[in-house]
Amino acid sequence: MQRNLIMGLAIGYTFEKIKPFVLSLIKCQYKGKLVLIADNNLYIPPEVKMQLDIDILFEPVFRKTIFKRLLGKLLMQKPAQTAAHNYLQANIGGFKSKFIKHFIYLYERQTARYAYYYNYLINNEVYDKILITDVRDVVFQQNPFLGLDSILAVFREAPGVKLIDQSHNRAWIEQGFGKKVLNQMASEPIFCSGTIMGTYDGILNFLRAFMKTCIEHKIPLNILGMDQGIFNYMIFCNVIPFAEKYDNGNIVLTINSELEDKIELENKLLTYNKYTPNILHQYDRVERFNKSFYSDAYFKSGQICL
Repeated sequence: MQRNLIMGLAIGYTFEKIKPFVLSLIKCQYKGKLVLIADNNLYIPPEVKMQLDIDILFEPVFRKTIFKRLLGKLLMQKPAQTAAHNYLQANIGGFKSKFIKHFIYLYERQTARYAYYYNYLINNEVYDKILITDVRDVVFQQNPFLGLDSILAVFREAPGVKLIDQSHNRAWIEQGFGKKVLNQMASEPIFCSGTIMGTYDGILNFLRAFMKTCIEHKIPLNILGMDQGIFNYMIFCNVIPFAEKYDNGNIVLTINSELEDKIELENKLLTYNKYTPNILHQYDRVERFNKSFYSDAYFKSGQICL
């Protein structure tokens, strides 16, 4: 029997905030391990723990303490950024614990989480398939790993949207890699860093490549969401040639308001473009979907009320 793993960062979330994520996993009878990196805000009810193999890792390094806030302000200064980058570059060899520890501490947590995932994976059991995912805006319709045969699976966002058209993605590329690279990537589709899947080796190799890209390009340490820019750069430059690209809706559907009228309900499952996705991401971008997944009717019956 396969042993699979789902990992996500849930810092700052209460159970109510991630209720659709957790309960939808139970509804689709997920039998693998769920690991959430959290803080003291997250309390999982005992009746939920009885139905899921779930570990909550309380990790203080991700908490925004006064010291971390001061460090963040310091790292906005170029000399401090340069010193931090030089230190990380000098210690990257072999991705040893010292490097991982400081990568996690110095980078903004959405980027730092990749090093944390890596550290967890190399220090725990070997899993067959792994999903590293956002938590607050993700729900599961069926076994998340159904139909996954790739070493590494990366998922496009909405079709027809170019990187240059989306202000946040445009900014992340320019801030991380410069105007020249942005111009080269202007017409590229956008891939979502919020849901990445693969085999144990595939995910480990991706995580090493991600950290190496951060260090080689001296990626800014304190920009929120920068991991998405790094991820898209890696795909564009073929840094992860073993990655298989999936259309939006195939395994994962990343939702936005423009797709709302193209999403249909069949047998209590949302479908899009002839796909029945295992995972729905960013469902809260459409208000009626958001209300449905937080409704009592959904939690009691699993039926989406549209």
